[in-house]
Formats: sequence, C-alpha cells, structure tokens
Amino acid sequence: MAKPRKFVNRNGQPTQLVTGISKHTRSGRFYILTPKGQRRYFATWDEAQANLNGQESRDETAVLMTIKADLFDDGPRPDERLPFGYPLDELDENDPHYGWFMDEQAGREHLMDRYVPADEFWSVVRSKYEADPELFCKRVGIDLAKPEVPAPADCVTMKEIGRRWREHAEQRHTGATRHITETMRRWDEFTNKVDNPSISELTPETFRKYYAYVETAGHNQSAKWGADRAATVRSLLRWGSRRYPEWKISQEVIAWASLYNNRKYKPKADNRKPITPAEFSAMLNACAEWQQIDVDNMPTATDAERGQKLQAMKRRRTGYQLEAILRLALNAALDNVDIERIEWTDLKLDDKRPHMNFARRKMERLVGQPVERITPMLPTTVDALKRWQKIEGRTTGSVFSSGVKSPLNRAMLARLFKSAKTAAGLSGGLTFKHLRNAAPTIAHKKFKSRDLADMILGHQLPTTARFYVGDLDSPEPLVELVKAVGDAYGC
Repeated sequence: MAKPRKFVNRNGQPTQLVTGISKHTRSGRFYILTPKGQRRYFATWDEAQANLNGQESRDETAVLMTIKADLFDDGPRPDERLPFGYPLDELDENDPHYGWFMDEQAGREHLMDRYVPADEFWSVVRSKYEADPELFCKRVGIDLAKPEVPAPADCVTMKEIGRRWREHAEQRHTGATRHITETMRRWDEFTNKVDNPSISELTPETFRKYYAYVETAGHNQSAKWGADRAATVRSLLRWGSRRYPEWKISQEVIAWASLYNNRKYKPKADNRKPITPAEFSAMLNACAEWQQIDVDNMPTATDAERGQKLQAMKRRRTGYQLEAILRLALNAALDNVDIERIEWTDLKLDDKRPHMNFARRKMERLVGQPVERITPMLPTTVDALKRWQKIEGRTTGSVFSSGVKSPLNRAMLARLFKSAKTAAGLSGGLTFKHLRNAAPTIAHKKFKSRDLADMILGHQLPTTARFYVGDLDSPEPLVELVKAVGDAYGC
C-alpha cells in the first residue's frame, strides 16, 4: 500500500495543513499533483504555490499555442532536456508535458500543464523546429545545436554501438550505474571475441563464435551467467535498430543474435544412460555410513574437537537428507529443479497407498497449465522420507533444505551429490540426471511404452497416458513401473 501524501510548509517542513504542496526527499524539490494525478516539480515552494493557484483557477477551454522548454522533460528533473529526434518508444507516455496555452477568456497565454500523447508531442516539436530552427530555439530558450548524424552502417562498429548506448543510458540515469557497468562489461567481452566488426560485416558465424566461447567459459558458471551475455548482445542490437534506423540493423541480424537461445544441444554419449544399480547402492551405503556417526560421544574439550563435532553433525544430517533425495529422485524420476521446489504437502506419506502429487511446472509454458503428476512411492522411499522428516522436524514448506533451513538450491544439491560420489569411490561423469533416467529407461525396455516414460517424467500427457492418472487404488501400469524400478535397484 502506498504511503499517504505529506504536505509541507514554505520551509519544507511537514505540516498538518493541506497546503497542496509536497517535497521530494531525494531531490529536495517541491511538487504538486495535476488533475491527471501526475507530479509537477518546482525549485521553490513559492513557485509551486503560484502554479497551484493558477491550476485551480484555469479554464479547461484552452488550446495549444507553442512549445515551452519544459516539454523536453522525460522524468522528474526539469533540467534534463532531451535532444531533438528522441525516439518515441523511449518516452514515458504517462508523464505530463507542459506548454504555453491560450486562455481564450482572458485573452492571454500562460503556462499550464496538459497531458500530451508522445506522438502528438513530438510531431509538434519537430514541425516547429523544422519550420524555423533559430526562432524555435530562441522561443524556448535553448541553443541551436545540430543533431548528431550517425555514421553509415559500413563505419559503425560494435564498440561504437556500445559507446552510444552508454551515453544514452548515463543520460537517462544521470550517471553511471551498476547495471550500465555490468552491461558494458558483457558487451566489451563480445566485441573483443568477435574482433569488433562493423554492422555490415555481421554474419551468423560472428555470433556462433561468441556463443561457443560462452559455452566454454561458462562451464563452471551458472545458467544465468551465459543467459546474461546472450541477452546483452541481443538487447543492444535491438536498441540500435530503434534508435538509429539509418544503420539498418535488420531483424535478420537480431535473429542471429538470438542463436544462443535457439541453439540445439548435442547430448553426450552417455547422457541418456541411467545410473547403474551398483552406483546407486554405493551412494546409499555412503549415506548410511554418515548416518551412523556417533556425534553424542565425540569430545568437545578444545576448539578443534568442537569444530570436528560440528562437521560430524552436518555430515550426519546430510546422510539422512541425501538418502531421501536419492530414493525419491529414482522413484519418481525427479530432476534437480523438482528437488528444489517440492514441498511436504506434495508428499502423501500416510495415505493408504503413499504417493507424490507434484505438478511439473517446467512444461506450463507449452501446455498452458502445470502437468498433472501423480506417482506411487516405494516403501523404502517413504521410510527414508519419514526419517528425514523426523530429523528436520517440519511438516510444511520445502522438503529439502540447507543447514540454515533455507530451501535447497541446485548448487547445494550438486555439492551434496559430488560429496556422496567421492565417499562412494565413484568417478566419471555420473550426474543427478542419471538418477532421472532410470525409470523412463525401464519403461522403454521392459514395458515398451513411451507413454509411461512421459508420464513419470512429467512431460505433456499423451492421450493414452490420461488413463493412468488419478486412481491409485487400481493396478495401473504406472504402479507396475515403480515396482519394476524398485526391483531393478534393490529397493
């Protein structure tokens, strides 16, 4: 809820009187509200009062006569004047513009505020400027300056686009910001990798070269790291196409800049293989060893011993949590995103037939709604979850969490999985995805059913798979698949 408006007196101090004038704390300027509900700023309280009185007594039957310099505002600071030819799509159309209006009854013109749409506003400005630039600039009190003529596309390099954008952004934000600095760092990274070509030299290979670098350099980075670098290239080229149409940055070039989002992944040779029963058993054994740590009898006489006990308590807690994660992921074909989102209310541990009712939202954009996903749970999975619930002491919120009770994210899960692999003596490219591959592999090989694989993975429901949903008391194929997974992995 917005804070109530505070009125101020001539000294800028809050007052109980409804003066109609307020003060902007950050800029130190006074403002009043127009009939349209927008703010109008003034340097002094007296100016605000004079305009407030004029606003209250004005006649609405006024017509636009000429343009005043105040019209060049694009925000709350009236001293920031926009250059001629400022693109319409970068103007805040909800911001009021001010002009000299003719009061027909009084027979004179005076300064009034009126909402003027962006297209109407700039058409008037341009027509008056083009008709007589010198007279127009003299009338509004600014110096005549020739608008900058951009160089042709053959001469405009990628670094030049970045320089123009930086000047534009710093003008709008009255100086450098963290966003501007970070954006320019990514843009400079791009221009250096592609040898700073001109617009006319851009080809699909230019962008492929850069995104190949992003793939390599981002191997140990988050997904957002690469996405930010892709978005920067696309965004600045779109800005250049709007701001300088004479550069002729085509939509084809914009599409080339979107190659990163449209790239096709080439899966590794073993990416579709499931985790083997021996690997799964080894990881469970590692978890069981951690659970058996006797933290109660560990010495605590020195700081080192107390630190060792604390680490042992964390490792013991990890043993219970990771066992529950491994068993649930194998049972229900969950990925790391699901583990991050699943909550206790999604797990029906005490039902007649325990099951998970967890909608998969990853496909929501494609099918319009979360994909229904009901999966029976094996007794060993239920037991592991109940042991973890007893350790955690919660029945609501996220099922899996960090030591400070925040939801377990993918980075934390990756570290836990790696530590279990190390403790189990496993090497190679085993990842969390190999757990998810187990159930659909059995669905394909044993039951020869792609519908079952899609169903347990939470993909968009095929027509036949709808018959497998909703009735967990009947012997449907999904129950048989889960039993087969349990048999194959000894759980």
